[in-house]
Amino acid sequence: MGDWMTVTDPESKNISQYTSETKMSPSSLYSQQVLCSSIPLSKNVHSFFSAFCTEENIEQSISYLDQELTTFGFPSLYEESKGKETKRELNIVAVLNCMNELLVLQRKNLLAQENVETQNLKLGSDMDHLQNCYAKLKEQLETSRREMIGLQERDRQLQCKNRNLHQLLKNEKDEVQKLQNIIASRATQYNHDMKRKEREYNKLKERLHQLVMNKKDKKIGKKQLAKIEQRE
Repeated sequence: MGDWMTVTDPESKNISQYTSETKMSPSSLYSQQVLCSSIPLSKNVHSFFSAFCTEENIEQSISYLDQELTTFGFPSLYEESKGKETKRELNIVAVLNCMNELLVLQRKNLLAQENVETQNLKLGSDMDHLQNCYAKLKEQLETSRREMIGLQERDRQLQCKNRNLHQLLKNEKDEVQKLQNIIASRATQYNHDMKRKEREYNKLKERLHQLVMNKKDKKIGKKQLAKIEQRE
């Protein structure tokens, strides 16, 4: 539990207030003293923000630091008391060791902070590089899309032209087939006519031969008849 304590200010009357040494830091206690005093505002604000330990709260500051340090695993700043009523003495060696350990931790924290800042700069540079790469890839993608659309349109035109050529070729084949059928039909008709004319020619030739033979027979008959008449 806390204790009642009296805060005395040279320029103001005594103010009694209840504080808890185990819950409030000396700077908080001193801040309450400053806020409750009648010292001018500028001086109070300067003391409030700049002072943790003053001549009035040295013991409280050491006690607060001892509690905080032991909470974080540091050894106590006081020597072990031999009795309950014996006043605890400040252990200078422990104070120096704690200060050194805090300095080491501060150096590690600064180094870690520097590493984090360096890593952040590197990450920022990598992020800029990735953003530039993303912008270039996006532009390339848009260009590829436009080229693909152009190629698709060209392919569509070629397919349309190919279909037209196939249709023209089919029409030409049909026309050639028709002409071949006409030629075949005419050739058949021509062969038929030639055979018919050949038969007619053979008949005429045979008839002509028959006529010639008949004329020869008549001449021979006349000659023989003339010879017979001469003999008589």
